Amino acid sequence: MPRLFGDVAFRYDPVSEAILVIPIGSDGQNAASPSNPSVFESSTHYQIESGNTFVHNNVHTAIASGSTYRHVLLTGAKTCHLTIYSATSDAAPIWVEISEGDTYTGGSPGLIANKKRNSANTPTASIQEGVTLSVAGTHLEGDFAAGTKQSGGGASIEEEWILKPNTAYMFLARNDATGAASVSFHIEWYEV
Repeated sequence: MPRLFGDVAFRYDPVSEAILVIPIGSDGQNAASPSNPSVFESSTHYQIESGNTFVHNNVHTAIASGSTYRHVLLTGAKTCHLTIYSATSDAAPIWVEISEGDTYTGGSPGLIANKKRNSANTPTASIQEGVTLSVAGTHLEGDFAAGTKQSGGGASIEEEWILKPNTAYMFLARNDATGAASVSFHIEWYEV
């Protein structure tokens, strides 16, 4: 059953994860027509429009050959849906990995922005940059970012991860190139 909201109704399709926006006429019936069509909206776009999507992006320079740089996304009380994680480097190869339940020390708070810039919503999750690993958690996903010193490389997740509440998720990039590297991290999620 569509949920009525003013002169439109919303219906969520769990298979395609799309939101169907249906125009409703004054008689309360579906008023979709070629000049007034129904609109499909992805659930990811819907979360941005709702002010529930957050992003962290930062570049870390001079990561020495053989060294690893780590970020932690510490989820809060809400469920986080990780939609984008990428690491791009000016040198390659780099190893990129996500793990769950790691323990760590140190680090500094990372900046987080709401992708709906006029929203007052704030995340329940937080970011810690430059942490030191104490005890490794469960490996979830990893990949090499191939390339050369001249072309660099990048790696990213391809599918959404639904993360546990109140859990540490470590994102790392290990520089396997022969020289120092700059690495750009991009982490994006929505909370429900």
